[in-house]
Amino acid sequence: MIQALLTVFFLFPGAYAQAPQGQDAEAAAFVQQILRTPPQKLSQAQVSRFLYRVQPAALPPELQQAYFQRRDVIMGAGLHRKFQAEEEPQAKKKPKPQPPANTAKALLAAGYEEIDSAEFGWLSRETKCTQAQLEEHTTLKVVVELGKDKKKTLRYFLQPKDPLFAAVANYRKGHKDLRGTRLFGTKSSSLCTGKP
Repeated sequence: MIQALLTVFFLFPGAYAQAPQGQDAEAAAFVQQILRTPPQKLSQAQVSRFLYRVQPAALPPELQQAYFQRRDVIMGAGLHRKFQAEEEPQAKKKPKPQPPANTAKALLAAGYEEIDSAEFGWLSRETKCTQAQLEEHTTLKVVVELGKDKKKTLRYFLQPKDPLFAAVANYRKGHKDLRGTRLFGTKSSSLCTGKP
């Protein structure tokens, strides 16, 4: 008799499947509601719940394929992006956080040393790097400050442990050639390949 039951179970596994219970039944009912509603008439809450909260693995097998088909229709129609675009103007109204009033003081307190614009220009020419490349690859920080006449001035800061700061110290002593110093383990003093 047990063998007969096992045979029936393996041949017809759906015969002994239980109806979804609790949250699974709720999710199945919600998916059926979404399947009956045209995609253009779905609300933002319905789309969000359908795409991000329903777990397809918890649905009955006959609903899983229908779930994926409807999900593809919703994604293809761009409904999820439509609702995101509607939310963006509200996010833009929020005020942007203001940077600290004087970042130069904070950098000096953190141990950075200031280099002047002539030293920065020399460093940029010798390494063949732009300001952005130097900021990305080294500890260089650039602070834009407004003067009393609303004129912008740039201040440059480097960490003393940075190899470029050692090059600036040599520049201050009169050694204006970086060739042969092997910056960052390279064979040449060129840190970047582009022109500044």
